Amino acid sequence: MPKMNIEYKAHDTVTPEEMQSLEDSVGFAFHRNVERNRTALAGSLFVATARCNGRLVGLVRLVGDGAYILHVAGLTVDPDFQRKGVGRQLMQMAIAFARESKIGAGDNMGEFTLFAHAGADTLYERLGFTLARNGMVLTDTESRQDHELNFEFEWKRRRDQR
Repeated sequence: MPKMNIEYKAHDTVTPEEMQSLEDSVGFAFHRNVERNRTALAGSLFVATARCNGRLVGLVRLVGDGAYILHVAGLTVDPDFQRKGVGRQLMQMAIAFARESKIGAGDNMGEFTLFAHAGADTLYERLGFTLARNGMVLTDTESRQDHELNFEFEWKRRRDQR
């Protein structure tokens, strides 16, 4: 494997195809597509990337209203680059953006939120996020209800294993 010279950049330009390729690498692409990625990228308040030799290997996107609410719409790291500090660096850039924007960080009221996959929650806790029990998700179809219940069950199972 070539040397891992990772370059990080805030406000980078990402193509929908790059985003799709990265999501394919982690198994997210089953419910994603290039056209929706185009819309998602255009609607992001903040995008930061990690690139190795020009290839997108990490991406964090924030969405929100620009005043009170920031939400991590996605943190994705190529499996070959996981557990090497890439996700941590991208999240630190996102937190810096929240502080600079004065949205949901420090003494600035509002919310900076995210949903954590099982196992990733420990990273977010180390970065200063706290588990909040008052979150809710719309589950207006049976398949969405099943998805969320399975997600919660798996999340709790993995958390209890620690």
